[in-house]
Amino acid sequence: MGSVAETERTLYPYVTGSSVVAIKYKDGILMAADMGGSYGSTLRYKSVERVKPIGKHSLIGASGEISDFQEILLYLDKLILNDKMWDDGNSLGPKEVHNYLTQVMYNRRNKFNPLWNSLVLGGVKNGQKYLGTVNMIGVNFEDNHIATGLGNHLARPILRDEWHENLTFEEGVKLLEKCMRVLLYRDRSAVNKIQIAKMTEEGATLFPPFSLKTYWEFSAFKNPTTGAEGSNSFKYRTTYFTRNAPNKNTHKHDPFLLFEINNSHIQFSVPFAPFNSHYSTKAPSRSYRRRVRNRLLKSSKPTLDQAQFQLALSQLPPRFTPQELCKAIAHEHDPFVCLELFHWASQQPRFRHDVSTFHVTIKKLGAANMYQEMDDIVNQLLAVPLIGSEALFNSVIYYFTQARKLTRAVNVFKHMKSSRNLNCCFRPSIRTYNILFAAFLGRGSNTHINHVYMETIRCLFRQMVNDGIMPDIFSLNSMVKGYVLSNHVNDALRIFHQMGVVYDCQPNALTYDCLIHGLCAQGRTNNAKELCCEMKDKGFVPSSKSYNSLVNSLALGGEIEEAVNYLWEMTDKQRSADFITYRTVLDEICRRGTIQEGMRFLQELQEKDLVDGHAYRKLLYVLEDDYGNSVSRIDSDLALTHPISKKMLS
Repeated sequence: MGSVAETERTLYPYVTGSSVVAIKYKDGILMAADMGGSYGSTLRYKSVERVKPIGKHSLIGASGEISDFQEILLYLDKLILNDKMWDDGNSLGPKEVHNYLTQVMYNRRNKFNPLWNSLVLGGVKNGQKYLGTVNMIGVNFEDNHIATGLGNHLARPILRDEWHENLTFEEGVKLLEKCMRVLLYRDRSAVNKIQIAKMTEEGATLFPPFSLKTYWEFSAFKNPTTGAEGSNSFKYRTTYFTRNAPNKNTHKHDPFLLFEINNSHIQFSVPFAPFNSHYSTKAPSRSYRRRVRNRLLKSSKPTLDQAQFQLALSQLPPRFTPQELCKAIAHEHDPFVCLELFHWASQQPRFRHDVSTFHVTIKKLGAANMYQEMDDIVNQLLAVPLIGSEALFNSVIYYFTQARKLTRAVNVFKHMKSSRNLNCCFRPSIRTYNILFAAFLGRGSNTHINHVYMETIRCLFRQMVNDGIMPDIFSLNSMVKGYVLSNHVNDALRIFHQMGVVYDCQPNALTYDCLIHGLCAQGRTNNAKELCCEMKDKGFVPSSKSYNSLVNSLALGGEIEEAVNYLWEMTDKQRSADFITYRTVLDEICRRGTIQEGMRFLQELQEKDLVDGHAYRKLLYVLEDDYGNSVSRIDSDLALTHPISKKMLS
């Protein structure tokens, strides 16, 4: 009656981790997991630690929902702290922790509020090795080797074949690497960033993350759907029919004809499969066609023009300087030749690339959308200490943001800010921050997504001001736009009022447009009208977006006359209204007034040549759907008195 219900943690997993693999070896326990965190099917996070030490004797790994794993770690922290408070010289071992976790998971399952995790708990105490697991509904067991997720299907067969009790540490690590490599090949949620931990009598050791050596040239990886049902490895063409069976040699050289079904009177030439075949006769799916198109684009990727490359080499002097190489690369239009020139120069004795050669090569590759090759050049650049310039790193960040590689862009930004570069000339500038602001604001129009990225933009802005870099109008407009997109209009207004006072920067037309749109979206039409008047007093003309927002907001708020006045003002200033604006005003006029007034408004739009025949008919059909035959009668009367209406309807 008066009790407070328990807070629900997770009704459905959002950010999840994949498999965990653990084994016993000669001296203790080894556990491995990758560091990926998937948001649905998107690998959103790539540095999530899912293996943690618990107390003195235990090690835990988790797959499933990351937030629930964090909740479990809080439970275990309280358990270990309570155990230490007894100060009796004893400590909880892995078996006790495993039993505790089993009770927690089963208890939450009985409350229909489970923790969406599969846990692996291993440890060593008093020379006894222990390895157990428990899933989200409390099912638990102990074994010599354990895997969760897809690892339970793909890694356990390997462990059954190759595990034995006397595994050394090196052999155990190799076995875990083999299992994680198989999971990397087969599990879409796996990433090539692995962390291994061990637990012995001396305690827990978490090793730094590393990447596995992989090989992707297997034929099954290149063409994974060969011979599969629905595969487009067969030529696909619409089935056709030919009466009075022709000569068999007719289709002898037809590459599309794969099967022939003969009958006494009719021959069906079926290019995809016979009707009694186990292959599908359906058209390929959209995802399959996309994969085929991507493979085709990769296979048709242009190659190096050797003649052009040799011509470019012949134009370089025997002992060329970086400036001469930079000039040669800048004059080349083929990005493959530019890349080959860069690599060729790297192998020449007594030659070292400088800022200019790195910069021109990165610009050529970025402009050609060769982001993978550009990434390799950037890695070489970052490996060379104390080389770079502000313009060079700004170009790198810009092209990474164009390739939607925000993580790489942020890493380059951190490289610019690192303490060892304090005396260098490539500290972040206002241009650097503006590139990052534009990238984070371009992630979409979803309010929740913009809310997440706005926190990053806010931290960057604060960091910029703390570093003594004064924001310009682009930076301030980015803050205003970000706050508006994330539905924090009051914060946007705060930045607007601080522009002239704090930052000595006057707002421009874009500032007012963003604020007017945000205020109208929240129904604050009075504030929006005040800003619009202030904008016009300063000589700015509101954009089409501002006028459309104002007209829609005023119409929906019942201020029909003022909405129509802004609509006419909008057309007088050569700003175009969209179909939604016309429809909103028309609907509100009919709903709050009469249908005759709505038809007169529509007639006025027509007379001012603001809508064409197609838009006029669409608006008329909307009224007919809402108000029925009365619209048709009124419209027919108008058509008799106005020849223009008659012409538009015809």
